[in-house]
Amino acid sequence: MLGIKKKNPESAAAGAEQEAPNSTAGVNQDIARFTKRKSHKKRIAIAVVAVVVVGAIGWKFLFASAPAMAPVMSTALQKTELVNSISLTGTVESAEASYVHTTLNSTVNTVAVKVGDHVEAGDLLAQLDTSDLELSIAEQQAVISKISRQNQYAMENAQKKLEDAKSDISNNVDAELIAAENALRSAQQNLNDARRDLNEHKDDLEYADDVMNNLEKKLNRARNEYQDAEKKYQIAEREHKDNGTPIPQDVIDELDRSEKAYDEALKEWQKNDNEYGGDLSSYSKEYRSARIAYENALANKNAIENSVNRNLDNLETSIKGQEIDGDLTSQQISLKKLQKDLSESTVTAPISGTVTAVYAKEGVPAAGLLFVVENTDDLVIKTALKEYDVATVQEGMPTEIKSDATGEEVFEGTVGRIYPTAVKASDGSTRTDGGVEFETEVSINDPASTGLRVGMNVRLNIVTQKKENVWAVPFEAVGTDAQGQSVVYVAKPNEEGAMIATAVPVTTGMETDFYLEISSDGLADGDQVLSDASTVIPGMPVTLAAGMGGAAPAGAVMEG
Repeated sequence: MLGIKKKNPESAAAGAEQEAPNSTAGVNQDIARFTKRKSHKKRIAIAVVAVVVVGAIGWKFLFASAPAMAPVMSTALQKTELVNSISLTGTVESAEASYVHTTLNSTVNTVAVKVGDHVEAGDLLAQLDTSDLELSIAEQQAVISKISRQNQYAMENAQKKLEDAKSDISNNVDAELIAAENALRSAQQNLNDARRDLNEHKDDLEYADDVMNNLEKKLNRARNEYQDAEKKYQIAEREHKDNGTPIPQDVIDELDRSEKAYDEALKEWQKNDNEYGGDLSSYSKEYRSARIAYENALANKNAIENSVNRNLDNLETSIKGQEIDGDLTSQQISLKKLQKDLSESTVTAPISGTVTAVYAKEGVPAAGLLFVVENTDDLVIKTALKEYDVATVQEGMPTEIKSDATGEEVFEGTVGRIYPTAVKASDGSTRTDGGVEFETEVSINDPASTGLRVGMNVRLNIVTQKKENVWAVPFEAVGTDAQGQSVVYVAKPNEEGAMIATAVPVTTGMETDFYLEISSDGLADGDQVLSDASTVIPGMPVTLAAGMGGAAPAGAVMEG
């Protein structure tokens, strides 16, 4: 939608001079109402009240005989449309664009498209040289095949060793284990024989043990008595040497008696030990020896079994190790990468659209960006919102679009997306200066009928607020009466037919940069609203400037 064209001050002034040569002040007022911003719309109520009081008390005295006043500006009320908008510039881009890159450094053999060609997804764009890749793939496949065969042979060999070892054990053909089992059986037999012999002479051995225990006790007593008598004799002997005291006879007799008793006990123990420690003790010795031999044979047999089991475990472990050695994952990944490079050597269009850029050249190594493919039927406009406009603009707001290439034709669009963060500085940091902007996308409602093309510069008006079928006047036309009520002054005829300024209370509404919405039961279409309320006294006669009493045509847009 287009805004209503503001009146040309020069043409307005010329018209006023033709009809009223002394209307320069009125023309200046008309210029002012199109240049003042809405920050000037507020009126100082006290000053207005003073003017109203003066007018009410002394109007007849002041103006009864005054000459006719200079013509004043006015606006003829008509229903119209108010629009607030933000003006921006932007660039037309494709909503769906694909940048075709390559990481390969192969030579470009063929470029199959040129700028402007339409392609479908999957169509050939370029073919890179694949001779080196094909050789590398064949070499990698040969390596994988060789390693696979080697691993298969090693696996079969290890499996056979394991099966042979298990077969030897199950068939009792393991020589070392058989010898150990035979030795254990022999030791078991010897132990059984020795135990039998020992059990058969158990009573004799028990009697011999009793005899020997008693004799040993008797021998110990005799030894102790002899040692005591010897100590007494040694003490008496020292006293004899030191003091000349004779050794008592009873000490000498006790020593002789205890010595004889000890000798007799020792001879008796030795005699019985020879008797009972011979054949009878040999049974115990043989049993102990047989038992030790059995335990050794059992331990040896267990050790050999453990060795055999460890050998089986080692063979199974070697099979698992061979499985790990035979893992071709790394080689297969390398092969897949080569095959992927081979596939990517045939460069195809990722999307359907128009080729808008070709960077690939035949005979030159490919690297980086090769093509740009864009959907030229689905367009979007990229623009940027200033920081102070972000809070006002919302996604979904209507937008008017114009471009130099399409003249004054206006296209409709919609705010599609406002990015959540501001545009970063060149170093990636957040900007803190006054140039903070938020990237914004505007969709074109009917791109096929616009004639817009990718890369064109456009002008945008984002409509932030709009009201239809309302009255609107310049801000200067609204004043405040003595009661603080917003009013406009309408030129109405009195009883004599003269036009006088009549105050009409109004309710204000939407604001644009230059206009203010008003509503009142006291107004009607066609009413001539005086353009500058600050110069009006209620009831004062007015002369309307010729040609200046019109308003915007009904239905026109009055933009801020």
